[in-house]
Amino acid sequence: MAATAFARDLNELVALRVFTGLGMGGIPAGLNTAVAEYSSLKRRDLAIGFMAVGYPLGAIHPHHGNEPGAWHWPDWAPPSAPRLQVC
Repeated sequence: MAATAFARDLNELVALRVFTGLGMGGIPAGLNTAVAEYSSLKRRDLAIGFMAVGYPLGAIHPHHGNEPGAWHWPDWAPPSAPRLQVC
């Protein structure tokens, strides 16, 4: 992904993005297998569920903390909702 910042032309950028997309597309399949393999039989469904929910949530959370563009708890959330700061 970092190599796309150094692309010299559009063709090189497209090639690097395709390569990145293939690599990033293979991560969930490998994670599913690893989680299923290393979790106990008793908690396997829960572990796979957490992984299946956590991977996309992590993908849409672009930054951590108070950086510009960071995802923040919505202003319309009820006051009783927990407000967590992930660093």
